[in-house]
Amino acid sequence: MNIKPYIYVYNIVKNGTIRETANQMFVTQPTISQQVKKLEKELGFKIFEKTGREIRLTSEGEKIYPFVKNLVDCVYKLDKEIEHIREKDNKLILLGIGPVISHSIITKIILAFKKKHPEVSISITESGSIELSKLVKNNDIDSAIVNTDKETRTWLEQNNVFHHSFFNTDFLLMTSSKHNLSNRKSISFKDIKNESLMLYKNGIVQKSLLQLLSSDEKQNIFLSFVDYTSIINLVRDNLGVSIVPKSLVNSWFKSRKEGVSFVEFNDFGKSMKVSYIYNVGDKNVEYIKYFQSILSSYVKKIGVQ
Repeated sequence: MNIKPYIYVYNIVKNGTIRETANQMFVTQPTISQQVKKLEKELGFKIFEKTGREIRLTSEGEKIYPFVKNLVDCVYKLDKEIEHIREKDNKLILLGIGPVISHSIITKIILAFKKKHPEVSISITESGSIELSKLVKNNDIDSAIVNTDKETRTWLEQNNVFHHSFFNTDFLLMTSSKHNLSNRKSISFKDIKNESLMLYKNGIVQKSLLQLLSSDEKQNIFLSFVDYTSIINLVRDNLGVSIVPKSLVNSWFKSRKEGVSFVEFNDFGKSMKVSYIYNVGDKNVEYIKYFQSILSSYVKKIGVQ
């Protein structure tokens, strides 16, 4: 089994375009397109479809994507373990990224850090805030940037995981521009209890809503995703609504926000903060302290936008 085409599929969904994927993976666009077409031929169905310049998963692609992501995650974890075995003294930072800041900001942080410490490798794991908090607690990763609420911060303290909050998290309702809620100036979570909700998997938003909604209303959370590209496409088609951090939306390109609207919540997520969480471990190592300072300076800028 050739894993490479599945890695291309995973990154196309994550990045939103073949062009961006090619740039990040240092390959040509035709190479990726050819590999994906070959995989589609082997599977017997299309994984992607194009609408103008936009590329999105087909219904068949949506069904297999969670398995593709799990496969790629396992490959990355295997690579990390092999790295550890081969180079016990290898300088490596294992960082978790929740859906709170954009890839462009992460790229800037890494480039700034690498200017001083080119010898240090940075491995990134993307997931929901709840899953990443557990990974830090279990020492599977060193640290993470996540959304936290009061309950989560208490849990972190009880499990000897340190947290530093950068700024309060404001949340927005994302709807199709055609949706009847799209023209509202503000909204309550009670106004969306009958809406079809599409949320980030293993995220703090999903957990918080499950606590707020009744058992009947919880049935409206009918899709749980591992990336925002699929959510945006479905919301744009008016198949449901979603809740997204304002800090993330502010970093999206204009083209990504076409066809969707955003409304501020007046009563949801008020105790939530974008936080950096970590185990104390060897955090006194100079290069790790320097990485924390770089990360902090960039993330704080997001909070004042």
